[in-house]
Amino acid sequence: MEYLFEHRKESVVNRIFPDHFYPLMKRVILMTCPTVAIVSGHAYAGGMCLAMAHDFRVMLDGGGIKMCMNEISLGSPIPKGIVEILKCKFKCHTELHDALLMPVSFNAKMALEHGIVNRLGKNENELVQAAKEIIEVHKNNCGTSYSLIKTTIYSEAIKELESKEDIPINALFKSLL
Repeated sequence: MEYLFEHRKESVVNRIFPDHFYPLMKRVILMTCPTVAIVSGHAYAGGMCLAMAHDFRVMLDGGGIKMCMNEISLGSPIPKGIVEILKCKFKCHTELHDALLMPVSFNAKMALEHGIVNRLGKNENELVQAAKEIIEVHKNNCGTSYSLIKTTIYSEAIKELESKEDIPINALFKSLL
């Protein structure tokens, strides 16, 4: 870790988010067809971010599965682009505040109540079936207009993700020292 801090500008690790994760998030957000994330295990930090980038989410109900933005507990900042995505996904500012600063760990029932997920399933088959049903309902929405509308909705998030904001690696891995 000390080497990474000393050679931060040269470090490949330092560029993982802006060079790989942000483009992935942007690509998911701007898909020309509706997307569904299946949350079948814990989705913390980047896992929750990736799930939230999808249009719809289905989550396993049982097994203590949770979703959480736990960066505050790790002493890590959250990139602006990620916060902009989450602003569009949470019902109100208070829920966003609690998710980012408390942080709240959402079990399946809480996630459904708060609109973080759209459906629950008791096993993998039910999750896949729920995802297929969502896609079936929305399959005719595919196309350029779908992507353009999403571009408008997520314009601030896209702008921030494209800026390739660089979070210092020592801030991301502070809790590991």
